[in-house]
Amino acid sequence: IAVVLGDEPSIVPDESDRSYLPSKVEFQDDGTARVGFDAGPKALASCKRLMGRSFSEAKASAASALFADSLEMLPDGGAGVRVDAVTPALVCSPVDVAEQVLLELLDRSEAQCGVRASKAVLCVPAQFSEAARAATIEAAERTGLEKVRILEEPVAAALAYGVGCG
Repeated sequence: IAVVLGDEPSIVPDESDRSYLPSKVEFQDDGTARVGFDAGPKALASCKRLMGRSFSEAKASAASALFADSLEMLPDGGAGVRVDAVTPALVCSPVDVAEQVLLELLDRSEAQCGVRASKAVLCVPAQFSEAARAATIEAAERTGLEKVRILEEPVAAALAYGVGCG
């Protein structure tokens, strides 16, 4: 995550000075989630491969091999992942996972800036479909963020590192 303080973008590191957060989420029996580096070996990872996909699309794609027998159909026909590591087992949508990652990033930026962000420029993989982009926006809205714009990750990286600036 990066914030703009004054006119300069600044990468927000975590308490261990790491500038990134793995998109991994491990749901706990008490309803909480451990995110990123804190997530354990049973964490959900690579869920963005399911963003905006129907169950049938996911089942027919390479993503089905990643999730093996845990791929489930959501009530809306979308693809979700069954989490057997919690009791009772639950089925999470990729939006649920993205929401937890965004909440962790929001907490990190709030700790550095002293204020909770209300607007964001969201970054998505370059190959994301419109449905996947809409699912990303939904995850952001669940956290209370208003989308200002969506950028593809290569563009966001270039901007974060000042490529093409003055």
